[in-house]
Amino acid sequence: MSTITRTHPSTTAVRPARTRALGLVATVGAALGAWLIGAAAGTDYAIADPTGSAVIDPIATAGTTLVVGLLGWATLALLQRLTRVGTALWVGLAVLVTAASMVPVGSRRRTKVALVAIHLVVATALVPTLVRAR
Repeated sequence: MSTITRTHPSTTAVRPARTRALGLVATVGAALGAWLIGAAAGTDYAIADPTGSAVIDPIATAGTTLVVGLLGWATLALLQRLTRVGTALWVGLAVLVTAASMVPVGSRRRTKVALVAIHLVVATALVPTLVRAR
């Protein structure tokens, strides 16, 4: 007597997507947590460059984290589909993007330190989550 086993391919495809989506939500939460810690420590998040000045608020922090996370996810998916070493390429790209995002801008030292911390928190949370979800 033989046994028929049914698998649902859509279920196996949903798990990585769900894991990555939850990881992205957690990353946004971590970025906001890091922003709040910096604000509690007295960081004003005021930056200036030749084009003008701005204050980075929690909405900008969450929105930027979400957009960058979604772009990272899409890039990882594309590289994994097009190459056999897509994950390794993406990790290298993620490291480069993280390093480039820390280019110093005109601001107080406390703001620079807080922004570097936020960027490192986002990279530390997002990269492993997107890579491990398979």
